[in-house]
Amino acid sequence: MRETMETKRVEKIYSTYAGVYDFVFGGVLEPRISEAVRAMNIKKGDHVLEVGVGTGLSLPYYPYHCTVTGIDLSRKMIEKAKKKAASLNLDHVSLRVMNAEQLEFPDDTFHHVFAAFVITTVPEPRKVLSEMTRVVKRGGQVVLLNHFRSPHPFIGKIEDFLSPFFSRLGWRTDVRFEAISQGTPLEVVSVCKFKKRDPWKIVFMKSKINAHIPPGSNT
Repeated sequence: MRETMETKRVEKIYSTYAGVYDFVFGGVLEPRISEAVRAMNIKKGDHVLEVGVGTGLSLPYYPYHCTVTGIDLSRKMIEKAKKKAASLNLDHVSLRVMNAEQLEFPDDTFHHVFAAFVITTVPEPRKVLSEMTRVVKRGGQVVLLNHFRSPHPFIGKIEDFLSPFFSRLGWRTDVRFEAISQGTPLEVVSVCKFKKRDPWKIVFMKSKINAHIPPGSNT
């Protein structure tokens, strides 16, 4: 697994979080993750890929009638997720250490590809979305649960200003959804929020074709 210096930095940050992640972030993130998984309408026999599975907050919410593969850059996060899966007897779940920018799966593998609170943590979000698009089946579903830069001029400028600070904590606030998705073979089907004033959106997209996203901006 090839890693850049920035990738190593992100891996180090989230490995540091691993032991306290559920305690610090779980109360806020888990209800939103569970809502997104529920709304994915996963059918019997479907294959699901979760990119950036972390400590496995989502794992109890996947139906037993599907097969779930979770990947994460952080080995410590995956270790936590494996312990959670084992304690809950989640035999339909498999977990692997993997770089989301270089997914080790063939094209057209999964019915659903899900990434929660991930796309703004990776060095190259457009590349990650490209890989998600590549491995989802034609007509399959790609779902992002994330904060994106506000289109409001004033709020957007504040998010641009704050992004370098939050980057030290492991995520960015200046990533524009339009910038990473423009020109992709993905069609936005719906966008919703867990609560009306949530800073996070759940974006449901459908894959029209299986193809890499053309090279371009990663911001």
